[in-house]
Amino acid sequence: YIQWAQANKFVSMLLRDTKCHKLEAAAAAKNQAWLDGHLCKQEEEDCIVSYLDLLFCEATIQWLVKTDQICPVDAIHHKAFKYMINVVVCATNGV
Repeated sequence: YIQWAQANKFVSMLLRDTKCHKLEAAAAAKNQAWLDGHLCKQEEEDCIVSYLDLLFCEATIQWLVKTDQICPVDAIHHKAFKYMINVVVCATNGV
């Protein structure tokens, strides 16, 4: 039976063989490889904020103030400006 099992790559289920399989599995578990040497810390990416009209208006006003733009604040409500922003929001490969 043992010769036949080895020749046919059959896993023997005899009591002595199952004990041996359990011991081999326990030894393999102790020698399990560690991933720590292969892992590396990833750089944190900038947080991507979801687009909201209110948040966009606040950011636009802050930008206008900080860059001393002469452009009237009402320009951000213009139809063409909103269309431009909607095009940019749909960009998948960056702006």
